[in-house]
Amino acid sequence: HFQLACDDDALPFRADSRINAAIRAAPQRVKKDRLIFCDAAQALADGSPVGICGDETFFEHVHFDFNARYRLARAWAEQIEPLFPRTTNGWISQAECEQRLGLSPWNRSQVIHFMVERMQVPPLSSQANNEERRGALESRIESELAQMNHEQAGRTRQNFEHLLAQHPDDFFLRENYAVFLELSGDVPAAPAQWEHFRDLLPQDPLGY
Repeated sequence: HFQLACDDDALPFRADSRINAAIRAAPQRVKKDRLIFCDAAQALADGSPVGICGDETFFEHVHFDFNARYRLARAWAEQIEPLFPRTTNGWISQAECEQRLGLSPWNRSQVIHFMVERMQVPPLSSQANNEERRGALESRIESELAQMNHEQAGRTRQNFEHLLAQHPDDFFLRENYAVFLELSGDVPAAPAQWEHFRDLLPQDPLGY
């Protein structure tokens, strides 16, 4: 029933069964040494307690939450691991990944806030369980807010500065740092990071 709903959706945000069938058939048409097939849908479903992706995977029905993004990245990485010149010493944790991406409580709260805004307008606002889902997301924002204090802000800022010293051309880090500066109260310092972001990614209107 879920698959039929996806196939017949008037807002085709996700690949339907025909698109996925074509992807699954590709390995039979291409030499296996030229193609690696990663069944992301199955990998994510395997991580669900009921075998069907739900609230542990999506913010609503399209956008992956933080946990699912890590699980999906791991699934991809494990598929290409045989191509690495040497074996890995184990994968880094989700927490360390988020720390390297600059996903501080301020940044995570903003992502969740944007999802709450999406749920306040059609078509999500008309869903029967909209109020419950919005409440769950708002509770997650409160959980992130509970971690925001002066000491944590100092550590987060040091982390951003350390990461950008290593990767000065990482536009994603620049964006996250600018967002953090704004939300943590250091608005005067944010424009310099937005200008760096704009210079690195001039085609993106966000920097302007």
